[in-house]
Amino acid sequence: MQAFGLNHPDGPFIAANVPDLHPHAGQFTVAPLAVGLNNRDRIERMTAPDGRFTIPGHDVAGRVIDPGTTDFTPGQLVLAHTDHAYAEQVLATPDTALALPPGLALAKAAAVITPGITAWRIVHRFATIQPGQTVIVKGANGGVGALVVQLATALGADVIGIASARHQEAVVADGALRAVPYDNADLVTVLANAGDVVINVAMDGIGFTEDAVMTRPGGQLVTVAHVAGRAEDKKIQVTHVHPANTPSDAVALAALAPAVADGSLRLHVADPLPFTLAGLQRGHELLGQPHDGRLVLVKDH
Repeated sequence: MQAFGLNHPDGPFIAANVPDLHPHAGQFTVAPLAVGLNNRDRIERMTAPDGRFTIPGHDVAGRVIDPGTTDFTPGQLVLAHTDHAYAEQVLATPDTALALPPGLALAKAAAVITPGITAWRIVHRFATIQPGQTVIVKGANGGVGALVVQLATALGADVIGIASARHQEAVVADGALRAVPYDNADLVTVLANAGDVVINVAMDGIGFTEDAVMTRPGGQLVTVAHVAGRAEDKKIQVTHVHPANTPSDAVALAALAPAVADGSLRLHVADPLPFTLAGLQRGHELLGQPHDGRLVLVKDH
């Protein structure tokens, strides 16, 4: 089969022929028809080992080739959170995959996987959100943040979204009661002690001190920042988002995908790029710069 990968850190993508895949017990094989691009893909490209062919990618919507010992069927359309997605075949497992819901376009299916699973776990696993609470979402217009706003709103929270001034309308359209621009407002002054729950999904989780000020005494701060931070003086519960296998990817996708299909969960996808070597190279160029909408590669089929 053909795969797109690279042989050097931050090197150019190349096409190569690699062995076909055969599922082991508990696995099945999928032919990707759409692949979602994420920052994790970009990091894999930048840190690829020298001299070894590396195939990045994780978010796939495609057609089952070989169901193996699973309950999936040949030809069935699925979405899957997997590895080595830039290829003609990928391996998946039932706990990381879902049958494609009726009405869900392949591009949107691929686009929702990583940001959706991350947002769903933040809202339903890492945070504790009660109806009527004020939830502040920092990075509210990002791929994860926009979904966090919607999922927290669906739980009955009063959401305040923090995003750039040019994205204020989009944040409110996603369900936030109000939006506060980080680029022309003093967040510490405007939102001091305002959040029962503060969720920081901005790039690298910057601004822990600012987040702690926005969290009410006794509240919860959930952050993607990897740097340890404390706020004992306010008795804030600090939760750092980290990789987790529970609830499974399949559980999260089962909650997300039907909602994207029926429009109750909004997802902005940029114009799809072709699932070709040139399309992949262009997609990674866009990953490294500001862009609007989720980036997806789509195969002609």
